[in-house]
Amino acid sequence: MGHGASHGQQAGGGDRWKNDVKQPMPDASTVEHRFNQVLNLMDLPPDKAKLLRSYDHQKKWEIVCDQEKMSAKQAPSFYLSKLSTYLDPKAPRSTKVTSSSNSGSSGSCSDGPSCSGGNSGSGCLDSSMAAPFADAFYSFFHAQYRTMYYTLGNECFVPMMQFAPENLRRRTLGNSKSTQVLRDLEISLRTNNIEWVREFLNEENKGLEVLIEYLSFQLEILNTTGGTPRLRRRPTHKQLSRLNMGEAEDDIHVCIMCIRAIMNNKYGFNMVIEHTQAINCIALSLNHKSLRTKALVLELLAAICLVKGGHPIILNAFDNFKAVCGEQYRFLTLMEYFKDLTEYNIDFMVACMQFINIVVHSVEDMNFRVYLQYEFTQLGLEAYLDKIGQTESDELQVQISAYWDNFFDVQSLMEDSETRALALERVNELDHELSRCHEVENEIMAKIVELETENLKLQRMNEELMEMREKSTEEINTLRKKISDKDKEYTQRASFLENKLQQLENGSVSGGSSTSSTPVPPPPPPPPPMPPGGAVMAPPPPPMPTKISGEVPPPPPPPMNPGVMPMTGERSGPPLPVAGLMTIRHPKMKTKYKLPTLNWIALRPTEVNGTVFSNLDDEKLYNRLNRLRLDRFEEQFKLGPANGGVGTDKTDRPDDTIKKFRGPEKVSQLDHNRLRNMAICRRKLDLATDAVVRLVNNLDLKTMSHDQLETLMRMVPNEAESKALKQYEKDHKNIDGLTDEDKFLLQLTKVERLQQKLNIMHYMSTFQETVSTISPQVHSVTHAARTIKSSKKVSQMLELILMIGNMMNGAKRGAAYGFKLQSLDILPDLKSADKKCSLLHFIVDVLKEEFPEAASIDQELRITEKAAQVSLENLLTDQTELEKGMELCRRELALRKEKDQVLQEFLCQNDEKLRKLVSDMAVAKEAYADCVSFYGESARTVTTNAFFSTLHRFFKNLKQAETENERRRMLEEAQRQKSLSNNNNVQDSKRNQDAVINEIKSRTKQIKEKKLLKQDEVYNGALEDILLNLKNEPYVRADAVRRSQRRKLDNPNLVQSRDAATMDV
Repeated sequence: MGHGASHGQQAGGGDRWKNDVKQPMPDASTVEHRFNQVLNLMDLPPDKAKLLRSYDHQKKWEIVCDQEKMSAKQAPSFYLSKLSTYLDPKAPRSTKVTSSSNSGSSGSCSDGPSCSGGNSGSGCLDSSMAAPFADAFYSFFHAQYRTMYYTLGNECFVPMMQFAPENLRRRTLGNSKSTQVLRDLEISLRTNNIEWVREFLNEENKGLEVLIEYLSFQLEILNTTGGTPRLRRRPTHKQLSRLNMGEAEDDIHVCIMCIRAIMNNKYGFNMVIEHTQAINCIALSLNHKSLRTKALVLELLAAICLVKGGHPIILNAFDNFKAVCGEQYRFLTLMEYFKDLTEYNIDFMVACMQFINIVVHSVEDMNFRVYLQYEFTQLGLEAYLDKIGQTESDELQVQISAYWDNFFDVQSLMEDSETRALALERVNELDHELSRCHEVENEIMAKIVELETENLKLQRMNEELMEMREKSTEEINTLRKKISDKDKEYTQRASFLENKLQQLENGSVSGGSSTSSTPVPPPPPPPPPMPPGGAVMAPPPPPMPTKISGEVPPPPPPPMNPGVMPMTGERSGPPLPVAGLMTIRHPKMKTKYKLPTLNWIALRPTEVNGTVFSNLDDEKLYNRLNRLRLDRFEEQFKLGPANGGVGTDKTDRPDDTIKKFRGPEKVSQLDHNRLRNMAICRRKLDLATDAVVRLVNNLDLKTMSHDQLETLMRMVPNEAESKALKQYEKDHKNIDGLTDEDKFLLQLTKVERLQQKLNIMHYMSTFQETVSTISPQVHSVTHAARTIKSSKKVSQMLELILMIGNMMNGAKRGAAYGFKLQSLDILPDLKSADKKCSLLHFIVDVLKEEFPEAASIDQELRITEKAAQVSLENLLTDQTELEKGMELCRRELALRKEKDQVLQEFLCQNDEKLRKLVSDMAVAKEAYADCVSFYGESARTVTTNAFFSTLHRFFKNLKQAETENERRRMLEEAQRQKSLSNNNNVQDSKRNQDAVINEIKSRTKQIKEKKLLKQDEVYNGALEDILLNLKNEPYVRADAVRRSQRRKLDNPNLVQSRDAATMDV
């Protein structure tokens, strides 16, 4: 153990591998410098590097620290020295001797502490002389073995043997097998940083050369038959056992995995493609006995075909395969494996069908494609595909369908070319008829426009008259009410004066010095101002005269206060503002026509603070935009004239006859179905009862597989069964009289905390897989939430939509401060007056012309595709289950008297992983909450998949509207060109046909170029992306749709079978 660690440190360079120590953050310039160095090591694409550069200094420093914490266990030379030793066991290099001897402690021999390096009397040589002595010793050993033995004697010869190649090899290789060395190398290539991989592949180490040489070495071992080996340096069986070399099949499979890890690196991918021997060795690995290895090889070869220049390399590799293996025809061995039904492996068949589809149809030259098709047809591919056409595997059926969709039927193409001439003649005739129809249509459209104009004028006049009528009716009602109120007031006042006059005449009032005529009382004072409650106080009565003689004339009516309305119980003037609330917005955007209503969900004024809408000014945008564009918008979406009116009975299928289960001869406490299931489970478990009890108590997952554990969990007795079995034993009945299944359950009931232990074992076996599944989903939510919140392009789009919505709703609903994001789904549904375009089409046009920087919003919203498939609530539930399981493991460890090594090791390895997952989950939850609150939503009511799905649907609708706008512009341009040259309709028709054909060809070429990746455009992780895309979607060419439709029409049975497969899914 110490040797391996020391060797790794010395080979790796000492200080190069950092410890996990938290470092204090330096100044900003140092952080930027070290962060740029980390970015160069990560070798990220430009868009991802730009995103990381936008982080603050604290986040950048965390990334620097995290990157420096990642340390490789061993240097590349550690693995390469071992592989070189396996390759050349009889002639180890001097460098290997030096590195092996230096790996031990300085000045000591590897044989033990008793042998001192400087003691010449013991016969041991100094370590500095080890390398030259080993070379000289090996060259001299075979010829002079006996002379040395008898001349030097045993006392000197035996100590010198410690520097013999055999001991040096043992010190270099250690106790690990070659398969384990390759597995460790594959993990390092896959998990270490890019700089480590580059060091592995550089000119000094030449890691790819060594790996390919070792793969070729193992292939020769695998292909050696009889007693005549084909290897020049093949070691004997005894030498292989001394070298501790693994099985050739295992080593070849892990070598292919190592090459796959190298190809996932940009630099390594190009090196593998340029290395002819590497591709040849990968192709020769098809002779491997394992179908899993063959499927892996075919996936790598298919991925290489999808890179520019990779197709001829693969064909050359199969030409070499044909020469080496002595095939009569190329691809013959591959087809034999594919058609071999002795081992039906669906993964291999899918990979084989996928490779054949790609190697045949990914080439550009159509004649070459037909040639390759015929090559596989001669090998019996088409007949075999017809034979397995009704397979139950959906994945294989998809790959077969993709092959037939890409298939070139030369006979059908000849028929198409013959019918094309007839079709063109018919098209010319239809063009003449269409031109006449266009003329008639234009005349009718002109009349319709004229009638619609007159109709709109009449509608405006009608609306104006209706408004005048409403105003007149309101004024008349108001005046009538005023007159009625005045009449009541005058009547009351007259009766009051009459009563007073009557009282004076009767002498009820005394006083007064004169009986002469009394002046008329003054008019009542003006009423007081309106009280806060809104009620109008009645004016006080006039002052009473002291004495009235004669006839008193009626007083004049009191003057009306212009500031007071009649007492109608209503208030006038604007509503009083309420303290602490935002005032209601009144529309300031005037439109000439009545526009349709946009049924969005508006935010209340109190919900706008702190959201993206608080910084948006739609009125400023309204004043900024070109008035002609808004007029065109009103013309498109103005409202026209209103249109009138706005089981069969199932018969149950008789059940099949159920065979009666024969009861056991022995006594059982279980019912028949349970007993039968227990017997089946015991056969699947295939373990003795004592072994099961021991494995459960020891929590041994190395001996008991995951499938056996799940089978055992289904066999756990329930409460009633446990009670019955214990009662049977308590009654001292004969235990041997029970069935084997009852005895098995009886032993399980005696295990303490059985269910808890099984739950712990199940948790330990599935922990790593669960964490690996959850972590990428958590990171996708965090990344999507932060990107969407910081996107200025999204804010510009929402500002434009808010302005248009307030323009449409201003006269009816009032202006809004913001809207819910789910309102984006209704934008495609709001059509223009002619039903030819939607509101989303207009928004796309405005974005393209006025805000070109926001037109490429799909680059930022594309990340929501993965986040839309994640439910944060489900992830939190999974996290809670993981925490409960970890706590259950801790309690079980505390209950055990002796410390359990399995539990301790599991807790030490995975406790930190769980804490990291919990921390990442909290960050994702906080980032998502900030994002949804920024857009006026609540994280408690809106789920992650609902929020990001809304944005993803909006993105897809934007792309579709953009495509439709482009198509509409092309059609309008074609019609305009056609109207300018009406006399040359035939020539225009041909030009339009050529334009359409060229457009189809150009688009087809673009689609094909998207499928094939250029070699200089390969990026880190490109191989995994290619393999993932092939797994999600088969390779289908751009011109395959027409042939697929034709094939469906020619073969209706295929359509029925495809539909049936879809229904089964």
